[in-house]
Amino acid sequence: MPTYSQSVFLALTKTNPSETALILANLEDYERETSKALRPRETVVLPNEISSIACAPYGVILLRAATSVDCEAIPDNKEFDERRTSFSLVVPLTKDESNIRNQLGHDSLMDEFERCQKQLFF
Repeated sequence: MPTYSQSVFLALTKTNPSETALILANLEDYERETSKALRPRETVVLPNEISSIACAPYGVILLRAATSVDCEAIPDNKEFDERRTSFSLVVPLTKDESNIRNQLGHDSLMDEFERCQKQLFF
């Protein structure tokens, strides 16, 4: 479990698990450096140094872990040693998807995901 964060970030990957892990670690670093807890429905544009990674998306959106049938048994939150930990599924975003989210809102992005059958994998 994380030592300086109350969040656990999960990702589904078909290739490059170490590169995907680097993206998740970047989110943990972001929380530590900003003292801000990331929660489902939030988006993060990845820094330029991550863009050299082959599978690196423009950004990510955090969703409930149960969004994916592969993670449906994972709760939104759980207590560990009297400490509440939240779980989020990290999904890659293109720049166009990020623009939809910023201009039209979360629900419009989710509608777009459904329309184009968005893959949740890195």
